Amino acid sequence: MFFAPTILSLTRPELGNHVKILCLSSGDADGLGETRKKELVKSGLQLGIGNKDDIHVVEDK
Repeated sequence: MFFAPTILSLTRPELGNHVKILCLSSGDADGLGETRKKELVKSGLQLGIGNKDDIHVVEDK
């Protein structure tokens, strides 16, 4: 994730921020959308996003 340094900076506990991720596509062009969603959630949690419910993927089909 090219924006990992930004997320790490924003989720520092001493700042008290409530950070969420909004993704406008799962990247399902090759049928890997569900895998990509899981990867995004796992990455977000490792980077300090507090809860998987704070990571949203919007699909406009």
